Formats: sequence, structure tokens, C-alpha cells
Amino acid sequence: MSDEDFGSNKRILVVDDSIVMRTQFRTELAAAGHEVDEAQDGASALRLLEEHVYDVALVDLNMPGMNGLQLVQELRKSSRHDDLFILMVSTETGADTVLQGRSLGVKGWVPKPVPMAQIMSAVRAAPQRAAAGAPASTGTD
Repeated sequence: MSDEDFGSNKRILVVDDSIVMRTQFRTELAAAGHEVDEAQDGASALRLLEEHVYDVALVDLNMPGMNGLQLVQELRKSSRHDDLFILMVSTETGADTVLQGRSLGVKGWVPKPVPMAQIMSAVRAAPQRAAAGAPASTGTD
């Protein structure tokens, strides 16, 4: 299956406190034709999510300040982000943590170290929801 099978390429937000991980994701995803933005923490991610519409968010679980689950919980307070396809990326894969993420709306859980083929497959499967460069909705929730 190609990216064309799922519409055009995706707009992706990578949220990770590790510059190494953000760079790896950006390099691989951009090479596949996706538009990629980065945030180093949950607060930065929330600001970007107010400005842009993303198809996919790759979110690290363990970050300073606001962890990945707290970020997802904040996102789900607004119906604007209901369709955001969230993949949690973490070394933590315990059943309780994964179930908590799923209950918050996390669509997939990818263990670190990250197999990029798994990320690429999940990104291709995510529905398209953002037009390239589309401004964020100004409607209220």
C-alpha cells in the first residue's frame, strides 16, 4: 500500500523531549513526503495544536512537565482534536499504562527503540484530516 491509498501525505506533530528522537522522526517522515512539526514538551505541543491541524501526533510518554498521557488528556478536552490520530512512543509498555492511554484515545503504542517501519505503517493508516497549511479552527468547543 502506498501513501496515495490513504489520500495525500500527512501533517504530523512529533512531541518528544529528546532531540535525537525528534530528528529521527522528522528525517524519516519528511523523506516519505510528510509535513512534520516538532515540539519538545507538552506545553509547546499544545501551542502548535492551537495554530495547526494535524493528522497524526507521535507523543513520547515520559517528558518533563506534562507527560504524554497528560497531553492526550488535555487534547481530548476539546472536540477539535477528536480525530487526531495519536501514537504513543515509549519504553513503557506495561498493560496498565497502555490501557490508560487507550482509554484517553491513544490509537497505537510503539515501543522504543522505535522500529521506523512500524511508525511509517501507522502513519499511512491514519486518516487524513488536515489540509496542508490549513489554519486552526476558530470555533469554540
